Amino acid sequence: MTAPRRRLLLPALLLLLVSACASGGSGAAPGAPHARRAGSARLITAEQLGSGSFRTAYDAVETLHPNWLKVRGGEVTDDEMVWVFLDDARLGGVEHLRNIPASSISSIQFIDGVDAGGRWGKGFENGVIYVRTHGS
Repeated sequence: MTAPRRRLLLPALLLLLVSACASGGSGAAPGAPHARRAGSARLITAEQLGSGSFRTAYDAVETLHPNWLKVRGGEVTDDEMVWVFLDDARLGGVEHLRNIPASSISSIQFIDGVDAGGRWGKGFENGVIYVRTHGS
């Protein structure tokens, strides 16, 4: 390989590496409450809710994504819980999902602690379960 070709090879490889890393994201804005992310690991759709015999949001989450209900680590305190939001209102812990009828829900999304912290500030380290209703 000649010297001019070798000099061009390194920048071309770096450009390829940078562009591959940059395109790995989902394209969704961090913390967007109803943005679709890659795959369905963070979203329960109205179709999924309608296809099951779910009475409440808790039933749906417990069946489809039980890991959303668990806190990473040991003992749970108020500062370390998974929070529940209904549209734009903060309700509290996951027990509030039992009061939300599945028939009123258009989607349920899990927002991880990093994205939730960027949107709402400190205190959401274990994430947020964001429930969006048909009327919102």
